[in-house]
Amino acid sequence: WRKLKKRKRTMSILHQSRKEQHEEKRIAKERDTLEKQEEYNDAMGLAAEMAKRERDESLIAEEKNLELRTMLQMQIEENERRNKILETAKYAEGREMKEKMESERNKLEAIRSNMVADMRVKGV
Repeated sequence: WRKLKKRKRTMSILHQSRKEQHEEKRIAKERDTLEKQEEYNDAMGLAAEMAKRERDESLIAEEKNLELRTMLQMQIEENERRNKILETAKYAEGREMKEKMESERNKLEAIRSNMVADMRVKGV
């Protein structure tokens, strides 16, 4: 009877030990699952942060590029205006010189005509 009682107690202790081991295993598995889930969530959060930072940097770069293009376009337009003004002035100066030369030529031609007429009157 003692052996039976001892065996029953041993079986009960063994059963209780297995039950505790099973519970510990279940708890460890849950903890592991939670840790993996937290790690995944952290990784996803970091990835989202990185993606946002990259988008922000891209937008900033795009704005800077647009600003640079605008500034360059303004410089090009200013250079074109200045060149047009210089060109117009150059052609105006050339026109004035041509008109002065034409006027001078006409004066000289008139003087020559007068001299020829005077010489004809004098009989030369």
